[in-house]
Amino acid sequence: MIISNPGASESITDGLALVGPSRLQQNIYNSSLRSTEFHSERNLKQHSVVTTGQKLFSCKVCQKGYKHESTLKCHMRVHADIKPYECKFCGKAFPTKSALKTHVLIHTDEKPFTCDICGKRFTRNGNLKTHMRTHSGEKPYSCLACGKSFTGKSNLKTHERVHTGEKPYKCEFCGRYFSIKCNLKQHTKTHEPK
Repeated sequence: MIISNPGASESITDGLALVGPSRLQQNIYNSSLRSTEFHSERNLKQHSVVTTGQKLFSCKVCQKGYKHESTLKCHMRVHADIKPYECKFCGKAFPTKSALKTHVLIHTDEKPFTCDICGKRFTRNGNLKTHMRTHSGEKPYSCLACGKSFTGKSNLKTHERVHTGEKPYKCEFCGRYFSIKCNLKQHTKTHEPK
């Protein structure tokens, strides 16, 4: 960290952690990267985020890091199950405006992210990035139990259920559990009237 007394941590609000000094130690804060002075600790921290890409704010629940306190506060809604943004098409609620915006693309069939190699389109940039690994052959996510590798984190998570036996998806009609969501969807069709 750029500020003196690195590694100290202080609480901002419940569930939020600010990485930095526990108290102010000098009136002028110096950047170790440049000969730049700042008159507030907050300005120095913002400068450090821009110059180093550091994520100064971390979630105490899941340890995910953020560059801005406001983004972390938004993230905390996920853990508190606060979902103030509702989809006008289906009524599903979301913790952030951006999550709702991404969800709405499902209803409008908009897919703004396109693969330059094969032309496949995606609603999310992250899905495009994962897809690009199918072309490059990169599989950065490996199962600790068996060593099998995957292009995406969610694929690994689904695979790990083979080892754990976890079945988080329950049929509302018969109570049967499934390890994969698409298997539940397929099963649910057996309950539909013919």
